[in-house]
Amino acid sequence: LETAMHSFINGFLPSVERVRRDADQEKRGYLDGVTYVVGALLGRKDCSNMIACRTGKFVQERMPGAQLAVMMAESVVPTSFINFFGVVKKAVIDRSDSCDIDYECNLVDEEDLSKVNL
Repeated sequence: LETAMHSFINGFLPSVERVRRDADQEKRGYLDGVTYVVGALLGRKDCSNMIACRTGKFVQERMPGAQLAVMMAESVVPTSFINFFGVVKKAVIDRSDSCDIDYECNLVDEEDLSKVNL
């Protein structure tokens, strides 16, 4: 009976262990991008600013003379996009990769986090 019980528990029942899974860098970039877009759609200002900053860094890397192009394009930007374009412009002109430092996109309010930690 003991042998049958042991083989049933160890052979048929799956062992479930809690394992933390981290996404590799490429998948994490996609996941972060989705988080930024969802946060921006929910009206989170830092998420919108993060998208603008990442856009500026992308333009800076891919386009030669991006700083000059941004300065020239500033005069034709509609007033509704002035704030967004300001973050893009700052990211293009700034040589450091400081998007993660300057903007923190969270889908959870700070107040909710403090309640959970109590």
